[in-house]
Amino acid sequence: MENADRSFERSADADAIESIVRRRRIQRLWHLSRVDHLKSIFSKRGLLSRAKMDQAGIAYDMSSWGAAGKDEELKDYICCSLASPWGMARHDSDSKVLLQLQPSLLWRDGTLFSPDWSSHNEITLSSLLRNNTARVFDSMFQNSTTDFPSPAPGEILIPHSIDLAYFIPLMFFHSEQSKDYALNELWGVNLPDGRAVTESYRLLVGANQFRGRY
Repeated sequence: MENADRSFERSADADAIESIVRRRRIQRLWHLSRVDHLKSIFSKRGLLSRAKMDQAGIAYDMSSWGAAGKDEELKDYICCSLASPWGMARHDSDSKVLLQLQPSLLWRDGTLFSPDWSSHNEITLSSLLRNNTARVFDSMFQNSTTDFPSPAPGEILIPHSIDLAYFIPLMFFHSEQSKDYALNELWGVNLPDGRAVTESYRLLVGANQFRGRY
């Protein structure tokens, strides 16, 4: 994917991170959004950080980053995770959708690895920038082979935007009602190549993806 994207710049530790991803067989990243955001996401050709949304005049109505000032500090990052973010997905689940993204974003320049919940006071942008290494990424797991982070969900912060080219064509919904709402929202919305989103993506009901224990 990165070879087809001229804007993709590899991080300084890209080779080492890519090797870790292969060793652990990490196949996807997760991003939690709202079903009623899907039309905007596909119309805007991808995910935007809060800073980019502000520039585009798009209102942000997802959850905050927790500590005072954290929203402002991390406003140009998109929060993703190595495991399905059950903690945030299990509340008001029918309003939410789980998107999957290509793991190559892990070695894109500027991607940050949070060793604990990024909402915690001790996790700051400066600390994340200082520890943005393959070693820190590898330390987010309990052993040398698992793909499941500890602590879960293993937050990954990706700057600026994520183009649709990095989307895996699959979405999970909590119920048939939620899926049907998404189909209605996406009716008539096309991908850049002209294909309809509803014909190009698999829309699946997977309630188990919305609950679990860390």
